[in-house]
Amino acid sequence: MSHPHTVLLGIDIGGSFTDIVASNLQTGEISYAKTPTYSQDLVRSLREAIAAISVPVGEIGVIRHGTTVVINAILTRSGKRTALVTTKGFRDVLEIGRTNWPEPYNLFFNRMEPLVPRELRFEIDERMSASGEEISPVREGDMSELVAKIQDAKVEAVGVCLLHSYVDDTHEKLIGEALADAFPDAYISLSHELSREFREFERTSTVVTNAYVGGVVDGYLGELESYLESQGFSGRLYMMESNGGVTTAESARRRPVALVESGPAAGVMATAEISKLRGIDNAIAFDMGGTTAKACLVEGGVPLFTAEYFVPSYEQGFPLRVAALDILEVGTGGGSIARVDSVGMLTVGPESAGAVPGPACFGNGGEPTVTDANLVLGRLSPSAFLHGETALDVEAARSALAPLADRLGSDIITAAAGIIRLANVNMAAAIRRISLDRGRDPRDFQLFSYGGGGPLHGTEIARELSIPRLVIPILPGIFSALGMLLADLRQDFTQTYMRDLAALGPHELRDEFAALESSARSWENDIGSDAQGRRSVRYVDARYKGQEFTIMVKVPEEWDASLAERLRAAFEQEYQLRYGHSFPSLPLEIVGLRSIDYVSLPKPLVTALTDSTRQGTGAELGSRSVYFGSAGFLETPVVIRSDLEIGAHFEGPLVVEEYGSTTILGPRDTMVVDPMGQLVIDIAKESA
Repeated sequence: MSHPHTVLLGIDIGGSFTDIVASNLQTGEISYAKTPTYSQDLVRSLREAIAAISVPVGEIGVIRHGTTVVINAILTRSGKRTALVTTKGFRDVLEIGRTNWPEPYNLFFNRMEPLVPRELRFEIDERMSASGEEISPVREGDMSELVAKIQDAKVEAVGVCLLHSYVDDTHEKLIGEALADAFPDAYISLSHELSREFREFERTSTVVTNAYVGGVVDGYLGELESYLESQGFSGRLYMMESNGGVTTAESARRRPVALVESGPAAGVMATAEISKLRGIDNAIAFDMGGTTAKACLVEGGVPLFTAEYFVPSYEQGFPLRVAALDILEVGTGGGSIARVDSVGMLTVGPESAGAVPGPACFGNGGEPTVTDANLVLGRLSPSAFLHGETALDVEAARSALAPLADRLGSDIITAAAGIIRLANVNMAAAIRRISLDRGRDPRDFQLFSYGGGGPLHGTEIARELSIPRLVIPILPGIFSALGMLLADLRQDFTQTYMRDLAALGPHELRDEFAALESSARSWENDIGSDAQGRRSVRYVDARYKGQEFTIMVKVPEEWDASLAERLRAAFEQEYQLRYGHSFPSLPLEIVGLRSIDYVSLPKPLVTALTDSTRQGTGAELGSRSVYFGSAGFLETPVVIRSDLEIGAHFEGPLVVEEYGSTTILGPRDTMVVDPMGQLVIDIAKESA
């Protein structure tokens, strides 16, 4: 029996499944489950997940929660009816954007339509200069006219982004106060509260998105908190952010845009934590779920992050000026639907069958998916899926694949193998983009593969990329939920700051960072007794003078006369990695400051999590016929992961089954169970 308020809960609501992990910090007990996600009722998803682990809500002390509510609202256009208020002349910045053309040879290329249509974008005749001087004031008559127009528009949310409000927010605050008085039930979002950085398009896009999803997140959190309170919950609720840290529920209400990739970020942070414990400097976090696959680099135990995130992608989406882990996402998951297009080509995704109706093998009449292909090829067990909680129907999968095979002019097995091959190529391409495009060789990294489908496809993806070693971490099927148990509070503070590096003294930079970080004190006051230590990490955004975009450079901890020289050396090294050349003779300028404030929170020991998932009996389950490409079907041993002893060694072909995931070793791949209970797989150069 758990002691009151000692249970730490991590909950990740994904596109297809909701994952939950509970850890009792006093006894070391752990329980976990995977339940369906109900996209139209996310609180129900959470309720059923908690019920599945049989932990009374009243005994839970802390909940750390990642959710798809923000990304779903954006992609399905289900946010609130939103207006934009901006400086006269900047009404169309959302559509003008950067005028770049990411796919110049795609004749059918289209961007996503702005979240706010033109008729709901309103201008006001005011102006601040880039140095913060008032050029044109906010006039009372203009304000009254603006309020009347917005009232006639019958909107539920308003985003305000005025020119240069990142320098002086006086006008923006005036308008925000007037709107709050006139529309007390509307969600009001002001750009200076989200970003203190320049670039009008990015700032406008961010505040519009924040306003668009703000009411949705507020409603979701209200419903969630009401349910938890009714069940006796008196602990703390934290929300996972895209930057890899958690924040308070109140902060999430103010900055919901920061939750856009909360689930994937947690898995990356768990990869970073475990790679550090194993002494691995460079890792690739690879998460394949039911709907999408995600990848992110970890260098020196630290995930790469970006100051700008594109939803849903750089090619077609729009930018969000929020700190986020540098995660690349592709529409390939276990539920990705396989089809033959109008010219007879096989496609996989991005449409997903989700949890309902799910893949055809779920028996609900779904279309053929990657999961169906894996089942037909013997890579999944019909009876062992989620420990037998969900039986998979092989004949339903074959029936769904048959029409597709006919259109391709092949048999069902060849069609299924083609689906797996195409899915692997798509996911390997994503890893190439987040590594090679950033000047990193994937062969210098170890691949951490998790999610429901990550271990199932990990060896083939590693082989495709010539990555020599694959790691399947503990609890891979619910790894992002596990990552939430390991997360700390994080807050990012940014500020535009234009200075030539050569003219910058170390004390000047130190003083600027001190002023920036003073706002962290009020944030920490809201945390209470959970805080167990604080640290800050600082970066500058730098560029060669005359260039447009920047590179983030970490600021050394020592403030001395060599600071400028060390910053320049770090910048040149990163520039050389990314672009293959650098310009040591060109002047360098700093354009922004970035301070990341971390507050440590109570968390379980990873070793305790490992011990609770192992039995170590060494038992084997038997064998089954599994398809391995040119080798055809091979009779393959099947083992249960929780029964594997530390140090156990295996050679492929092999199937390793566990709750929520299955690992496949190809012929001649070798595997050892490391001291942490992880599966460390050395990849044969090519399968037999």
